[in-house]
Amino acid sequence: QDVTDFTGSGYISINAKHLELIRKGEKGSNKVSKINKQISELPGYEGVVGRGQRGGVTAEMWRKWESGEWAQTWWTCPSSTSAKPSKVFGSDSTGVCYIVLTKGKRNAWVQRISQHESEHEALFMGDSVFRVVATASGEPVGGGGHTRLLVLEEMDYGEIPEEKQAAPPKFTTRQVWDAFTNDAN
Repeated sequence: QDVTDFTGSGYISINAKHLELIRKGEKGSNKVSKINKQISELPGYEGVVGRGQRGGVTAEMWRKWESGEWAQTWWTCPSSTSAKPSKVFGSDSTGVCYIVLTKGKRNAWVQRISQHESEHEALFMGDSVFRVVATASGEPVGGGGHTRLLVLEEMDYGEIPEEKQAAPPKFTTRQVWDAFTNDAN
């Protein structure tokens, strides 16, 4: 039930409470712990998914991912992604669209229990970690008008990539988006 609630509008209050507790130095919310446990008990999704993020990505953050100074990123809260490019939420000029190569280790395929079945949703556990494998910037692509794409690889539980790496390959947004779209079809 918690996962189903999360896939509706429940994620807003669940993640806000979790982040509030973490900022206070606490371990996070029991609700997120329950959701993480439920995700771990569901079938994982292996393939390519996307997730748009509006705002919150500064020019300095983007530079660090592009240069390899940041080789990883963490999603502190449970996060929804879509295997259907047309359903990936929009990003903006200060946001990013994550394209994730999944292994099915820290996510669950929740389409049948999601409140939005048409989203073709894979839900990642809180505290999921990813290795940056490529960056892309350029013309807006997809329904969300994405101008920056960060290609990530899901890491296995307990496997943490190096903090720094050689600069990952750079592509145009069109190259990455077309590959994602082709993979989804």
